[in-house]
Amino acid sequence: MNAIDVHNLSLKLDDAAILHDVSFAIPQNSFTAIIGPNGAGKSTLLKCLAMLHSHWTGDMTLQGRSIRAYSHRELARAIAYVPQQTTTLPPFTITDFMAMSQYAWDKENSTAITAALERTGLSHLKERRIDTLSGGETQKLFIAAALAQNAPILLLDEPTAFLDPKYQSEIRTLLAQLKQDGLTIIAVSHNINAATACADTILALKQGHLLYNLPPAKIMTQETLAALYDTTFTFTPHPTTGKPIIV
Repeated sequence: MNAIDVHNLSLKLDDAAILHDVSFAIPQNSFTAIIGPNGAGKSTLLKCLAMLHSHWTGDMTLQGRSIRAYSHRELARAIAYVPQQTTTLPPFTITDFMAMSQYAWDKENSTAITAALERTGLSHLKERRIDTLSGGETQKLFIAAALAQNAPILLLDEPTAFLDPKYQSEIRTLLAQLKQDGLTIIAVSHNINAATACADTILALKQGHLLYNLPPAKIMTQETLAALYDTTFTFTPHPTTGKPIIV
């Protein structure tokens, strides 16, 4: 049974068609990256998977059950969503923020919160206010809050955007470890090299259509990427893996 199955998903926002008959399957314990040019519908698709946009047409099943049959609390126990970074952060402490992340459960699970903070390296900051954190620390906190939900599916919208190379590397490593631990990960990314290095499958959107659903090796070609982004690319072999990367 797949983690998520999507059939002919379409969405209009303000009478504008954003997604057109998108269909794909997400296997359990896999890493899927969503790429594509600006305005392709990547973040919108992720919000549909999280049911933040719920007025789409088509069919979607979550772990074999219609996603529309889930209550809000049931959905939060199945899917955790990490949005794009925002510059507006509430003045809560990390401890308070983490406690709020467990709204889907009947009582606070302090063990899960402690484990999530340890996993993201934030335990020593738990009494800090989140509006005093760096961009990298804030992104780790949002991931920690998602992990504390104990959901098997993790959705992330550009998790390494605007971060310095150190935090980008740490978050990519963390996501790879989480996948090894059994989570199903779906992440939007503008970094083609990082997406193809981390993911098992690439979903490539263009103008709201699913143009490709391919393994990374088949995405990293001149013909494929030129059709997706309407520009040419220069490739070189990775110095360690030998796989093509964009320069």
